Amino acid sequence: MKILLCLLLFFVIIFTLQEAYATEIIANPIKNLFGPNDWIQIELEIEGYSGGVVNWDATKPDKSTISGEFLSLQAGKKTHVITRDAFDNQFGTWMIEYNYNDVVKTITAEIEPLIVEITTDKENYFPDDIGIATLTTNYFVPIASIAHSYQIEIHNEKDELASQTDYTILKATQASTTFQFTVEQLIKYNPPGTYTAVVQYFNLITKHSFTIEYPSVDTSIFLSSHKSHYKPGEIAELNIVVTEILNLDGILKIADPTGNTTTITFPVNTFSTDVILDDIDTSLSGSYQYTFEYGGVTKINSFIVIKEEFEDVTHARLEASLTLDKKQYRPGEAIYATFKTNTISEGQIFYWFEDPSGTQSIKTQFSNPTSGTFSVPYVLSPETSQGPWKMHIDYDSAKTFAIFFVAGEPMEGSIQSSLQYDGPELLLAIDDSQTNFQKIQDIGFDSEKNLYVVDSSNSKIHKFNSNGNLLISWGAFGSGDGQLNNPSGVFINSDTIHVVDKGNSRIVTFDKNGNFQKSWGNSGIESQSLKNPEDLTIDSLGISYVSDSGWNKILKFDQEGKYVGDVKSLLISAAKFSATNSIVSYDDNLFILVSKDNRILHFLTNGVFIKSFGTTGEENGKLISPTSVAIDSSGNLYVADSGNHRIQVFDSNGKFLKKWGTFGAGYAQFIQISGIEIDSIGNVWTSDSSVNKIQKFAPFKKTELTIPDWIKNNADWWADDQISDDDFAGGIQYMIEQSIIVIPELGGTEVITEQKIPDWIKNNARWWANGSITDADFANGIEYMVKNGIIQV
Repeated sequence: MKILLCLLLFFVIIFTLQEAYATEIIANPIKNLFGPNDWIQIELEIEGYSGGVVNWDATKPDKSTISGEFLSLQAGKKTHVITRDAFDNQFGTWMIEYNYNDVVKTITAEIEPLIVEITTDKENYFPDDIGIATLTTNYFVPIASIAHSYQIEIHNEKDELASQTDYTILKATQASTTFQFTVEQLIKYNPPGTYTAVVQYFNLITKHSFTIEYPSVDTSIFLSSHKSHYKPGEIAELNIVVTEILNLDGILKIADPTGNTTTITFPVNTFSTDVILDDIDTSLSGSYQYTFEYGGVTKINSFIVIKEEFEDVTHARLEASLTLDKKQYRPGEAIYATFKTNTISEGQIFYWFEDPSGTQSIKTQFSNPTSGTFSVPYVLSPETSQGPWKMHIDYDSAKTFAIFFVAGEPMEGSIQSSLQYDGPELLLAIDDSQTNFQKIQDIGFDSEKNLYVVDSSNSKIHKFNSNGNLLISWGAFGSGDGQLNNPSGVFINSDTIHVVDKGNSRIVTFDKNGNFQKSWGNSGIESQSLKNPEDLTIDSLGISYVSDSGWNKILKFDQEGKYVGDVKSLLISAAKFSATNSIVSYDDNLFILVSKDNRILHFLTNGVFIKSFGTTGEENGKLISPTSVAIDSSGNLYVADSGNHRIQVFDSNGKFLKKWGTFGAGYAQFIQISGIEIDSIGNVWTSDSSVNKIQKFAPFKKTELTIPDWIKNNADWWADDQISDDDFAGGIQYMIEQSIIVIPELGGTEVITEQKIPDWIKNNARWWANGSITDADFANGIEYMVKNGIIQV
């Protein structure tokens, strides 16, 4: 009996094994790649299916799971449908496992990620602009009735919905969709500043930032009298400068204190015209207003005839005049100015220049005169911008100016003059007279203000003290320990010198005396190793960030040189890069220079993209082939704008602050800027690889705008219609007279409102009075009104 039972058990086992071996699960997705909004469909077949339950489990990309079962399969086949859509955000790889009678089959299904990008046609907008935003996606439905929708909002700097705005709904019926917004309507209820266009598509949210600011309007006409005050009966003389000859007549109107107006029409054949008002009766005391109309532009100014009872005071006052040898000069040409005064004073004399945009140079002190007439020589830079200029002189509080025009080709052999230079003071220059530089590629500083110079072609590092004296040099060509091959950058951290050894695809670390410590940057895995490193920076936690022109990412390494991650290029156009150059860090912020795109990218150290700024061009804030970037203790960025032969300074939000430099090898000039760095006390150092020269400039100082409190009170009352436009204009007049607001116009003694003041100006006044916007933003609004003729100075 036992033998029979054993035989029976044996045959049962053999039958079960045969049945198991005969069962096979075949499962294949119907697509290699499912769309972002697709259901997952699997063609399932079980060979040897003999009925019963089939179990399945699915692991999503976020590692969460779902499961289910099939009670039966008809003919052993079934199309398995997992219902999902793009709202689940489960993009990537799904793992699906089938189990039947202990036979298991595991397959994968790939879901294409949902991509949404939003860009604007401009990074900066002005009040009259129409903004255009473009939405791009990889998933859309051409039929509007079943297409999904974008929801677009505009947020303020607090990431809140901008006041008096609502969301916009657009159907995604094509790969690219645009919508427009009116900037004037937006700033009617919101202050200028940074805004963010926010788009939600399914559950995916994408953002793009832009700024709204007031435009800088160029002056097309300079209009002034030769003196601001005349004696009764004295002949007045006007000077008119235009930026373009239009072959039109100019119309000049002069109104005396009683309102009687004389009109003079004359052809404008030169850029600068003197008009002698010998037919105008100036016997009446008071204000004489003159208006000049030309080519659709109108400018207004005035002069004063002093009452006779004050003549004795006038005679006792120091008077001065300034004349030039010519009215028009070429860039690079010498100016000979003649200054005359009615008496010799012990006060100091200063002169300075004002360019066509109203920007004034630094004041230069001139030796005190020994006679009532003396000459002031000056050489224009060959880079002088063309248009109307002013030369100012201040002698013991007696101020005057002369107008001249710059036009034509630069003079041959002209050189940059330090007299016109308005950048930070040049403190020191180091050339190859004491060191045989071959090609200076970068510079850096330690905490003791010692300078380290990367001499790329020599494969050497040179160390100088802060006075420019050479202390030590080290390095040799090669790939061994301490050797270098085409080094491209340097970063000094504590007691270590990290050199970017580009030719050897590594970072080499030395102590401050040039002793080799280690090399790092090659982890053994290609995607985690350096290719063509360009520059590096180290944050407060000791993490190194290396820019590499061979990767579309920033590689991160810990203090031991071990790879710990990266900051990747993103799919949106503003954050996309294929190669990077210079890089700096500030707190948790990274600023990455992308030379070929002429822009700077702002990321957080965790890889979150903030914004980008910069574009191609020669204007302020635009770049051509920038090579290096540095940052000071206030977070201001200094960019070596090499293609424009200048240094530009931006704040951490990308706002242009300052520029200096022109083409050449002279005073504060550049040919090929290769490096820029800020030392511990704020001095700005630059290197030029073309002439192998280092220049040291005094710290950049940002001018702070201060407006008296009583003007702020006026603004609040005016915004609430408690005082008149004229009362408010009195405050504006005070700010102009005190140079709190600098308007690129000439002279003037009164403010005249000419047009309806826009609502957004009153809103600005209210926000400024309440502290919602800065003094600078409010001053920009006033300048906008003056420059656009809404009020006339």
